[in-house]
Amino acid sequence: MEKIIYEELRKNLSLVADKQKILDDVILKLIRSVAKTNKIVRKEGLLGLDIYASELSDDTFERYLKMMLYIIADGTDADVFSEICLLRYYRNNFSGLEAIQYLLYFLAALLIQKSTKTQLIEQVLIQFLSEKEMIKYLRKMDCLREIDENQLLSEAELETIFSKIENNKDGKEELIFNVVDANESLDNLEDTLNKIVEE
Repeated sequence: MEKIIYEELRKNLSLVADKQKILDDVILKLIRSVAKTNKIVRKEGLLGLDIYASELSDDTFERYLKMMLYIIADGTDADVFSEICLLRYYRNNFSGLEAIQYLLYFLAALLIQKSTKTQLIEQVLIQFLSEKEMIKYLRKMDCLREIDENQLLSEAELETIFSKIENNKDGKEELIFNVVDANESLDNLEDTLNKIVEE
């Protein structure tokens, strides 16, 4: 099944070569969504996945991811899941950016269903980023993982920092946050964050 997905992705990527920035935004959003989805599945099982899927929008392209997550939450067999998603892809006759977005959702959902680790799914998805965005993303994630390993920030604070980095459109990444009781580790935190700001 993955072979068909990759063939369709290759075909459609050539149609959107001039829209890489839009594609980068779609992929970054999907990576965050996959990370959240996998975390929910590990903690709460399929019922948690069903609840998370219900929170996704019906008005945007996320409705396809929502549909896929519902199918997974129902405990559907992987082959049946793949057939449903592939038939929906061909029925909607997607092309270009819409095809890529659908196929990446499909690929991510398939990997989630197979209980693939979040970091491995992330590695698959970042391959579709532009080289510049991939380097930038990897640098940010390394920094956030280092901060997380030092346990200086809560999960919510990490998500806030990631969001601020991603939402900054002019490229001058400014990180504003408070760290309580970090003591001497605050200097290490500032050094780590400066690594990604220097670019």
